[in-house]
Amino acid sequence: DWNMTTYGLPTPHERGENGMILPIVLQHICPYFISILGMGALAAAVMSSADSALLSASSLFTRNIYAKLIRPKASDQETLWVLRISILAIGSMAMILAIKTVSTYSLWLLCGDMAYVVVFPQFCLVLFFQASNSYGLVVGFVLGLFVRLTGGEALLGLPALFRYPGYYEEGGLDYQMFPMKTLSMTVSLLSNIGVCYLTRHLFLSKKLPARFDFFN
Repeated sequence: DWNMTTYGLPTPHERGENGMILPIVLQHICPYFISILGMGALAAAVMSSADSALLSASSLFTRNIYAKLIRPKASDQETLWVLRISILAIGSMAMILAIKTVSTYSLWLLCGDMAYVVVFPQFCLVLFFQASNSYGLVVGFVLGLFVRLTGGEALLGLPALFRYPGYYEEGGLDYQMFPMKTLSMTVSLLSNIGVCYLTRHLFLSKKLPARFDFFN
């Protein structure tokens, strides 16, 4: 009986606050000290995952991109500062995305989307494609991400620049019935393979001097 609590009527369902039922229960039904413990437990659970994701993303950028591709001769102090700056930058972008997003489920879908389009082809080629190299990985990453984002993404506020078969608009939103995510993944995969073979041939046959091999 919500009327017996400080929340009162109408009920959370009638107010459209179903998604806030846990904080409502902690605030209006549980004793004060239980509410504090509950919020502390929630904050600890969220932060344990958030800080791990933030640190891993920053470390991947610093180690695999900056230290290996951009500045192979960077000192430990320089690498440390790049790590700090990348943590700040990635954390700021994540905060803006979280503030502007109304659904955690949508964020989860977006993460899965990016993993399928960008990470999956790179991961498979590194494991099973012997000729894989940095040039192909960079080109595949950029092209796959470009094709995916130009197809439109409502969560990021990006309109559809390319309208594939089955495209329609409804309520100011773009809908692509065409499997553009699979198309993006395929573009990333094939361009990756093609550039890997091309650069491998050019450098091994000496058609391109070794001084142009920026990624070693």
